[in-house]
Amino acid sequence: TIPEPLTLKALMYRNVWLKANFGCKSSFSQLSLVQRRPYLEFYGVPIAAKFLFISSVAVSYFLFQTFRRNIILQKMYIRQTFLKAPTFSFPTLWYERQEEAHNLNNYFRSPPTGRPIVLIGPDGTGKTFTMKNVMHGRPMTIFIDFRKQPITDNDEFMYTIVSSSGYLLPSTDLITRWLLREKTSKNKISSTEVDKALQSMSEMLHDEKVNNFPNGYPLICIGGIEALAQSNLKILSDITNLFKFLDFCVYASDNQLAHVFFITTYSFAKRELDKHHGWRHIREFVDFPYLSPQGVVKFLQENVNKYLKDVNANPFNPTDIEHIVECVGGSMTDLNAVVFNYLMGYSSFDILDRMIADSVNELSEHLSKMLQAADNTKDSDEEEELLKKYKRFWELIEALAVSDTEDVPRLQLINKIFPQSAAELDEYEIVQLVRYYNKKFSFHARFLENRPANPEPPRALFSEGRVLDLKDIEDGHRRNNFDLMAPNSADRTASKTGFGLLQGKMEDSLVFAGSPRMKMAFQLVMTDSSILEQNRYVDNKLKKRKLKSEAKDEREALEKLYEQKKDLMIELDKCLTHYPVVVSEFEAGNLFGKEQVE
Repeated sequence: TIPEPLTLKALMYRNVWLKANFGCKSSFSQLSLVQRRPYLEFYGVPIAAKFLFISSVAVSYFLFQTFRRNIILQKMYIRQTFLKAPTFSFPTLWYERQEEAHNLNNYFRSPPTGRPIVLIGPDGTGKTFTMKNVMHGRPMTIFIDFRKQPITDNDEFMYTIVSSSGYLLPSTDLITRWLLREKTSKNKISSTEVDKALQSMSEMLHDEKVNNFPNGYPLICIGGIEALAQSNLKILSDITNLFKFLDFCVYASDNQLAHVFFITTYSFAKRELDKHHGWRHIREFVDFPYLSPQGVVKFLQENVNKYLKDVNANPFNPTDIEHIVECVGGSMTDLNAVVFNYLMGYSSFDILDRMIADSVNELSEHLSKMLQAADNTKDSDEEEELLKKYKRFWELIEALAVSDTEDVPRLQLINKIFPQSAAELDEYEIVQLVRYYNKKFSFHARFLENRPANPEPPRALFSEGRVLDLKDIEDGHRRNNFDLMAPNSADRTASKTGFGLLQGKMEDSLVFAGSPRMKMAFQLVMTDSSILEQNRYVDNKLKKRKLKSEAKDEREALEKLYEQKKDLMIELDKCLTHYPVVVSEFEAGNLFGKEQVE
């Protein structure tokens, strides 16, 4: 046999090679097929076979990817994802809101009402934990937590939602990208693919409804979405994808295909989600309150002290429990921090002292930043506005600190402190220095344990007092906006225009300190000598500016009078030139009037 040539040089000088090795003088065409085989590889016959093989594999892979992503299989993937009950790990110490969890379970066992629920409330109330307790092991449930899935750009927002639903996205491997000529990469999704995914999800939910929800009522829960607004990447600057998802939520709720639940803050829901008018029209706020003082005492006495005994630590005594309830209240995040630091060897007094000091420093830094911004600006008007903003914030602290009750009506604060700058109050709510609460958003008022099986059909009120039955429009699950403002007929007949109802709804909005320990920080700030000195400094600057402004106004008024006097003197001179003799002041007064002469 002929050794296989190592280089193409053997082809070019084949006769020389054959003669040197075998003494053969024949040409290449005279060689046998066995002898020709090593050289034919370079003429393309095996190369063509390899190309055909690779092409057939690539085409088969492409067809396979196309087949497994058809609409029928996509709905099957989404259904399987819904059927896979989520599971969660729970912390060792956490107070289970059994009553709230029981009411939520009852609510999710009933058919979708056609209204998406936005569960609002400050951090540490147990919103997410209670919902996880309800969703744990529950089929037909999808939970997307944006706090655990970091989002770096706008595309990843919809990528996270679509991939969490079970929808099979296009493969991002090199073969697919080369065949489809797509610049796809990890966590990127096209607008067309988003539409297909949401359409597949909608059709799957519609199929479930047609079959009377054999696996239970679907639940779509979104948590931690406010983390998008806290990013410095301005993820929500392009709200197209967010609006697309809200479109889907509105469709799913309006057609009663699933329970739609959002867990977020009030400020994010109002500022970002309510930009979608369709969503704003049907969504319903539900406020999740802090744990009551009695519940905190029970949690510390039963759960925490039992745990401390199990780990051979001294339990909290009644005085410690009293101080904890007074300082941190029902904030579960702060309660966990107290227990953790207590196990590290710190006393409860030192722990609470550091936590209150941290809140006081937060308030002090907020005040100092506003004062520093006023000192750094070169614009006089801007400086004055920043100083006034400082004083308004101080008056807010004073109102919440000295109030006999824990809350102050929002309308009262706007009228007295923020008559022309109500947006500032919302800014403080965003950074959780204050929080809002509305009686009509009460959790217990919304999720009643014994809901009527056939609720009364909603009723709409007209200006002339005529009532329209909406039973033919909806099947009785949706409530009208007027019903939310006036739940009984007596309230509806009290105001035919509806203005009284709106006024009553505004007065139901209350403003609290951002957290129980922030309430105590407000009270301590009012007695802090350095902050009080800072406040007097701002008062003096505003007084000086006021005096300067008044002096400036007086100078401008005096200059204006001088100009008027000058014009009148010119006019008098023109008039006197018509008389050949000089008239006396008395005669001039008779001619022109005493006031004109003066």
